[in-house]
This record gives sequence, structure tokens and C-alpha cells, in this order.
Amino acid sequence: MVCEECENCKALGYKFCIKCGESFAETAEVTDLKVHSKEMDPFSRTAIPSAFLILILGLGGLLAALINFVPTWEYVEQYKFSIYIYPGFFLDLYTLSGLGIQLFWMLIILAFTIILAVCIYQSKDMFRFGKEDYLERTSCTPIYWVGLLLGSTLLLEVIINLILESTGSDVSVPDGLLDMTLEESLFSFTEAGVWEEIVFRMLLFGIPMAIAGLICKQKGSWKFIFGGFGVSRLGVILMVITAFIFAYAHVEGWGLWKIFSVMLGGLAMGYLFMRFGIHASILFHLINDYLGVWGTISLGIAGIADFALFGLGLICIPLLLIKTVKGIKNLKTMSNTGFTKEEIQIEENNDSNLD
Repeated sequence: MVCEECENCKALGYKFCIKCGESFAETAEVTDLKVHSKEMDPFSRTAIPSAFLILILGLGGLLAALINFVPTWEYVEQYKFSIYIYPGFFLDLYTLSGLGIQLFWMLIILAFTIILAVCIYQSKDMFRFGKEDYLERTSCTPIYWVGLLLGSTLLLEVIINLILESTGSDVSVPDGLLDMTLEESLFSFTEAGVWEEIVFRMLLFGIPMAIAGLICKQKGSWKFIFGGFGVSRLGVILMVITAFIFAYAHVEGWGLWKIFSVMLGGLAMGYLFMRFGIHASILFHLINDYLGVWGTISLGIAGIADFALFGLGLICIPLLLIKTVKGIKNLKTMSNTGFTKEEIQIEENNDSNLD
């Protein structure tokens, strides 16, 4: 038996209803359904310019990587990179060098290309301007959500850093990140955007969800490793835990102060992973880190990118706060796992927020 929120959850791209736990695996495609305009937040339009900025920055970042692919290929031959996991500390599994690291560079650029293509395809409703339900459909796309979250969290991180600096904390950027060449920054930031998401989202978030699905005898639970399994209480708990672990992992190179600002980005990427999948969280991470790449290419380009993200982030913050508050309120009626039909008392006329 389904509940009154099932259709809205389908339209928002969820794999399960966040209230009754109904699985949508065997039902019609999401694109055949829609959310009515009356349920949209009044500030929802504010994130659309940010979505198109994300598209521009994503395409620009990939173009920069492709143009400089050969110089970076030659540079990394003398570089060493450790394949690692993070069970509370950095555990090196294998060190790449020579041809091995060059092939790794090629693979992460290929991953960047595929991830951006998938996000654009899943966000194709952004380009259907004449549709009557344009806003409703666009607000359910991964690029829209990356746009909403990235500028907002970056601006909030700056505010946090200013507060910490006013208390006497040293919030300076490590010297190693300021003295990078273009080739070094391209490899380091692209690798971080891809590999850190594999380590902190797929391994620490996706695998526990897959194990939970297996315990609950959920068909195809192995797919949860790649995210996109929908919102549930278990998912929210793991999102917070992995965000803290992700933030703590930055303490070694940056200092304890970094945990406060990185936590915000970790929560944003965890939500994108839970809602859409690993491709959305990687896109967020890459565009965030590529602000460092733009700085090595041109301070002017970096300044424009920063100014645009912060400016649009300021506009998006009210929408982010509205959705966060409504999301927290919705925890009381949310499915525990999303894998089974749980008996949850739904209050009459409950004003829930599904996204």
C-alpha cells in the first residue's frame, strides 16, 4: 500500500518513498511524473543561474584539463601518488609512479568526462525552457542541486573562516597549495575530486548502505555502492558520519580549524551522493577544487569564478536554509532505511519537504 507522498518522491528522482518505504524499481520512469507548482519553495528559481554557472565551470574545467593533458602526462611521470583508503587514518595501499601514474591521470580525466556527460544528460530538463513545468523538473536535476549547494556552502565556509580568524586562529592555506605549477594543480585537484569521493562516499557511505540493503534482502543492493539510493534516516546518519570523517581527514594538512568549514562541503557531497549518485558528488568536488586550478592559470579567471560563485551563493542561501529546516522536520516521518515498508504514522496535511 502506498502513501500520499509516493508520487512526489518519484518525481524528485528518489528510489524509495521517504515516508512509507515503497520501492519504485518496477514503476514508470521518473520523467513521466511531476511535482505541482504549488509545492515549490518560493526561492526555487534563485538556484537556476547557479546551475548554469556550474555547467560553465564544469565544461571549462574539463577543457583546461584536456588542453593541458599532454604537459601534465609528461609531468606526472616523475610524480608519485599513493592509492589509499581512510579507516580513520590514511592507509596507503599502493604507490603509483612512471607509466602507472600516467595511466591513472588518463583514467581520472576519462572519469571527469563521463561524470560531466552523465550529469548534463540527467539535467537535460534545464534546457527545455518552453515547458510549463520547467522549474519543477529543473529543480530535480543534479546540476541544479550542485549549483544550489556549491556557492552556498563556499560562502558559508568563508564566513566560518572569518569568524575563526577573528578569534586568532591561523586559517592560512598551506604553502604547498600556493606554489603549485599548472600541471601539478591539474593532477592534484582532479585526482582529489575523483579519488576522495570514491574513498569517502563510495567506500564509507555506499558500502554500508549496500550491506544494509543486503541484510534487508533488497534486490540489487550492490548498486547502492554508487549512491542514488534515496533519502532515509540511515542515509542521513551515514551522510553526517562520513562528512565528519571527511572533514577530520583534512586536519593533518590544514589544522584543526579546517574541520569546521570542510564539514559543510562533506554534508553537501553526501547529500548529492545519497540523492543522485557518485557522479553528482564528484562534480561538486571537482568544481570546488578547480578554483585552485584557475588560480594557477590566471588570477583574473579565478577571481571571476570566485565572485560569481559567492554572489550566486548569497542568493541561494535562503533557499538552502528553507530546505534544510524542512528536511530536518521531515526526519520524524522518514523511512528508517527505505528498504522495507515500515508502518509510519503520517500526520494529516503534513507539510513535508522532499528535496
